[in-house]
Amino acid sequence: VIALVNGTITGQGRINWDAKGNVTSTGDFSTANLDLAAPFGPVEGMSGTIHFSDLLRLETPPGQVMNVRSINPGILVENGVIRYQLLPNQLVKIERGEWPFMGGRLILHETVLNFARPTEKRLTFEVVGLDAKTFVDTLGFKELTATGKFDGVLPMIFDENGGRIVGGRLDS
Repeated sequence: VIALVNGTITGQGRINWDAKGNVTSTGDFSTANLDLAAPFGPVEGMSGTIHFSDLLRLETPPGQVMNVRSINPGILVENGVIRYQLLPNQLVKIERGEWPFMGGRLILHETVLNFARPTEKRLTFEVVGLDAKTFVDTLGFKELTATGKFDGVLPMIFDENGGRIVGGRLDS
């Protein structure tokens, strides 16, 4: 699912069992500056603590938080916060993601990602108050300029071919 992981993870887990053979497990693990390559692009500076309600099954309660210095799925987004939950069977529920973005905000809507098998990853981003000049300037075209603010929705699909917007809308 990921590759080229660089950083440190610290923490501890606890596994308990009783005389009847019932097993429970918990754990807390933290990272302060983790980098990795993901299917949607490079991720740098992940920081946060994850609490496992079932360490052996890799499950968490809702409301886990990860701060991310940058993600680059084709357009760099920086200083984001992602709220998530790890569900049974290698499912990840993204509760919400949010980044400052080109003079506005980029919001990742709730979704569930299946990492148990190769599948399309569908993510819906909302753009709020994107500054047209800032956006055009990041493209590097010196002879092109724009003004105004944009809001919209960008449904994206990530698969083995990369990422693409399907049925997106921007309003000015």
